[in-house]
Amino acid sequence: MQKVFDTSAFLNRFFFNDIENVITTNSVLLEIKNREQKMQIENLIQRGKIQIQDPSKEIFIQIRAKAPKMLSRTDVEVVALAKELNLELHTDDFMMRKFCNDLKIKACPIAYAMQDNENILDTVYEKIKPTKEELENIKKISKEIIAKLNITVKKENYPIKKIILAGSSPRGTFISNKKDLDIFLLFDLSLTVEDIRKYNELILRKTFPKIKFREEYGEHPYLKAVIDDHNIDFVPGFYIKNIKERKSSVDRTPLHLAFLNKHQSEEIKKQVIILKQFLKNNLLYGADQKNNGFSGYLTELLILEFKTFENTLKELIDIEKNKYIYINKPKIMKKFDDYFVFLDPTDESRNVASAVSKKTMSIFKDVAKRYLNEKNIDFFFKDIYPKIEKDLVCFIIKIDGKTEDSNWGIVKGLTKRLANELNTKHYNVVNHSGIIHENKGLIILESKLKDTLRGPELKDTKNSKAFKAKHKTFYIKDNRLYCDVNLSKEALVKDSKKLLKSLSNNSAKLIDYKTIKLMPEELKRIRKDFLNPKEKD
Repeated sequence: MQKVFDTSAFLNRFFFNDIENVITTNSVLLEIKNREQKMQIENLIQRGKIQIQDPSKEIFIQIRAKAPKMLSRTDVEVVALAKELNLELHTDDFMMRKFCNDLKIKACPIAYAMQDNENILDTVYEKIKPTKEELENIKKISKEIIAKLNITVKKENYPIKKIILAGSSPRGTFISNKKDLDIFLLFDLSLTVEDIRKYNELILRKTFPKIKFREEYGEHPYLKAVIDDHNIDFVPGFYIKNIKERKSSVDRTPLHLAFLNKHQSEEIKKQVIILKQFLKNNLLYGADQKNNGFSGYLTELLILEFKTFENTLKELIDIEKNKYIYINKPKIMKKFDDYFVFLDPTDESRNVASAVSKKTMSIFKDVAKRYLNEKNIDFFFKDIYPKIEKDLVCFIIKIDGKTEDSNWGIVKGLTKRLANELNTKHYNVVNHSGIIHENKGLIILESKLKDTLRGPELKDTKNSKAFKAKHKTFYIKDNRLYCDVNLSKEALVKDSKKLLKSLSNNSAKLIDYKTIKLMPEELKRIRKDFLNPKEKD
C-alpha cells in the first residue's frame, strides 16, 4: 500500500527498510540536506519507488486553517497530501501524528512501521518480566521475615491468625526490579483496630529491634521499613474467611490472593505485566492521590475479564460512563457514583476502580487509541505526552500534609480550586497542573487572559440596559449582548497569590517555569495534566 513520508521519516535510520511505494512533496525533498541521502533518494525516485506530488491548493488551505501554529508549511503540505489521497502518513513527529489523529488520518512512526503488534509486546515483556533470580530472592526474603515474625508471635502468644506476603509478589505479576513488598499481619476478629495497630508495632519491634520503622497511613496506620534492600510495608488487618466478617478494607487481601491464584494462568500473568508497564509509563498506575489511576488489583482483574492487553484497551476505549464491569454478576447491584466501575469479585459492594478519576480515564482512552493506531513501543518506555510550548505562570508554595500521599492530594486539590476561582474572574485558565517538587507544591497555570461575557437577550430590556451600562464595549450577536474581557498577566499573578493565601493559609512565590530543573517524571506529569482529550460524557 502506498504511504506518505514526511522529512523525519526520510531521516530515520529505518528508512531503507520500508522504501517501497512512497509518496512525498517537493518541500520535503528541499529539507533533506545530507548529500548522500539526497543522492539515494534521487536514485529511488528514478527507480519509481518514490513519487513526488504536492497537495491541491484547496486542500492545503483547508488543512492550514486547522493546523497548530508549531507545524511548518512543509508539515501542513504533507498532512494535506495524506488527507487528499486518503493514505497513511509515516512520521516521527509527535505533533503531526496528533494532528492527523484529530483529522482522522492514520499516522504511525516510521521506526515501527514494519513491526507487528505481537513482536512489540514480546519485546516489551522480555524487557520487564521478573527474572528467575528476582522471584527466588523475593520468596527467600519474605519467607525469612515471616518465619521470624511467627517465632515472636508464638513465643509471646499474640492473637494473630496468619502472616502472608500479599500484592503481586507471590504471583510474580510485577515489573522487574521491584523492591517493594507487602506483608500483612492478620489478627483475630475479637480485637479492635486500635488493638491491631498496637500489636503490629509491638511484634515488629520485638522481632527486628535494630530496624528503624516509620508510620504511614492508609485506612488505619501501618509501619514501613527497609530490610535486605527491600521497602517493606507491614500492614495489620483482620483474618476473615467470609467477606461478611470484614472489619476494614485490608481484610479483603487474603480473599483477593485466593481468587487470583485460582484464576490466573501464565499467559494472563504475562498480559498483566504488559498492561502494568503501559499504565506506569504513562503515569496512569496507582490508586493514590498522586495518580488517581488503576490499582494493581484492578489491572489484574481487567486482564482476567478481557484476556489480553490489547483487548483490554479496546474494551475500555468504548466503555460508557458508569457502565459496570464484573466477573461474577452480583445478586444485588449496588449503585455507585464513581466515573468507572469494576465490581470486586470477592466483595460485590466494592468498586475496585473507585480511584480512577474522570480525567485519568479520558487520558487513558486517548493514549490507548493512539497506541492501537500507531503500535509504537515508545508508549511503554518514553514520554509520549506533547511538549509544552506556552507562556505559563508558575508558583511555589509550602504544603502541610502529614504524608507524601496527602501532600499530593492537597496540591492537586489546591490547584484545581485556584483554577476554578480564577475562571470566575474571567482569566480563562485552560490548563493547570499541581505537583510535589522538592517537598513543596509546584502550581503551573496556562491562562488565555481573556474571556467573553454572555449577556441577556435584547428583548430583556431591563437587564440589557444594566449590561450596557456596566460594559461599555458590548456588542450584539444573535440577538444577545456580549462583552469581551481582556486581563493582564500582572493581574493574574496578583489574584493568584491572594487566592492561594486564602485557600491554603500559605504564601506563594512566583517563579519562572523555564528555569525550574524538573525531573523527567515531573515534566511528564505536567505534560499529562495539560492533556485535555475530548470525551463524550
